[in-house]
Amino acid sequence: MVNYFIFPLGNTKINLGIPKDNTEKIVPINRDQNILLAEDQGQNYISIPILFKLNGSISPHAVVLKNCNTMLLCPKIDSEITVSSDEIYEMPKALQHFFVYVNGIFFRDNDLILIMDTDLLLEKLL
Repeated sequence: MVNYFIFPLGNTKINLGIPKDNTEKIVPINRDQNILLAEDQGQNYISIPILFKLNGSISPHAVVLKNCNTMLLCPKIDSEITVSSDEIYEMPKALQHFFVYVNGIFFRDNDLILIMDTDLLLEKLL
C-alpha cells in the first residue's frame, strides 16, 4: 500500500498523485510560477502547472521532495489516499508521449489519477 497526495490538473477529471514516501513536507509558498524550473539559493523549484501546460493555475503550496533540495509547486492538494499496487495500471503507450513523468494510472470515483514518477522528473529536469 502506498500513500499519495492527490490534486487536480486544471478543471478536468484528471488528477495527479505524488507518492507521499518521496516527500518531506508540504509548505505554503508565494513564488512566481511562470517558469518551469527555477533555482534560488541552492533550492530547485519545479512548477507542476507549467509542466502540464495548465496556464493560469495557481500553486498555493509546494511539496518538498526528500534528499534533493527540490520543491514541486502544486495546485491545491485535495486529498491523501492509500492505494494498493494492484489498483495501479501501466501507462498506455498512446499517452506516454503526453505524460512523460507519469509511470502509472488508477481510477477512483470516476476520476483518473496519474502517478508521478518523481525520480524520472528529477533525472530529466535537474
